[in-house]
Amino acid sequence: MKRIDGSAIKASKIIEAIKNGTFDGTAYKCETDRIKTLFWIPDVLSDPDAVYKNAHKIVQGDEVYVKVYDKMGSKIKLVFTDYIKGLKQNVVVTSFLTDPQTACEYVKGEPLCVRPKKE
Repeated sequence: MKRIDGSAIKASKIIEAIKNGTFDGTAYKCETDRIKTLFWIPDVLSDPDAVYKNAHKIVQGDEVYVKVYDKMGSKIKLVFTDYIKGLKQNVVVTSFLTDPQTACEYVKGEPLCVRPKKE
């Protein structure tokens, strides 16, 4: 989302306003060109290879959904979600493509769940 007046705002501030019940959606517009590039998020959320607790100090969110798309190139997609009590659901905070070494910096401990291995 982007402010209608063009001024910048961090996603964490929007999430904080949603959590506090003070979010004013009329002050923002959706950037449809960016939304169109995020077509892969539903696949990561519905069929992740693993889900971890978020270990990153800056990226907001409770959980990190991890999916390996190109095992030859080791491209990993991460989706960060945060539970919003007022909405009673998880919302996507951010997502991006990364490499295995960087992905390890964003996850903490043992996975909360792992895709069962195919036999």
